[in-house]
Amino acid sequence: MRLSTRAGSWVILSACMMLANGSSAAQFHQVQDAAAAKQVTMLANQGDAVAQNRLGEMYASGRNVQQDSAQAVAWFRRSAEQGNADGEYNLGVMYKTGQGVPQDYAQAIIWIRQAAGQRHALALNNLGWMYAHGEGVSYQRVVAYALYSIAAEADAVGGVYAVKNRKALMHTMGNGEVAAAQRLVLEMQVPGNLLKAVDHYLAAQLPLP
Repeated sequence: MRLSTRAGSWVILSACMMLANGSSAAQFHQVQDAAAAKQVTMLANQGDAVAQNRLGEMYASGRNVQQDSAQAVAWFRRSAEQGNADGEYNLGVMYKTGQGVPQDYAQAIIWIRQAAGQRHALALNNLGWMYAHGEGVSYQRVVAYALYSIAAEADAVGGVYAVKNRKALMHTMGNGEVAAAQRLVLEMQVPGNLLKAVDHYLAAQLPLP
């Protein structure tokens, strides 16, 4: 699992800056790195969730600022608490990998699930990976397959990983499991039902008392 550094984050952030400052995206891209970092920091401090996530990415990677994982976590958290999917995903990754915070799979699942609920492709893919390998969650190939399938539809970048992961997973599954996973995909595609469908399926797999 890795931090999200998708081009889409910059596209959204550039648009945000264009609205805030009346400048064009082309003009923004000509600004020097130091000025760009200052602009991102200003917007982040003003409460812009996209800028907060981007500032977190900058601290995580050391781009334009001194690398500081704890600061990265702090900014990802502020973004995530506003419901920004990139912020939620990145905060989950920090917990999963133990960067800037003690490693905590429970917290990782909470935040990555929230991003996945917004159809964030990398979150869907990585949540699928965790179910496929039983990392912090129960080992569930059907759920993993379904998450990979939704990720493949959600985003070109995350979809590339998801398609490969789904193909590899299929070789370990029986026909009945694949059919169950495909039915689960249909339920997850209903608007607002993605996580509910997963939870309902998992609950049905629990042994009867």
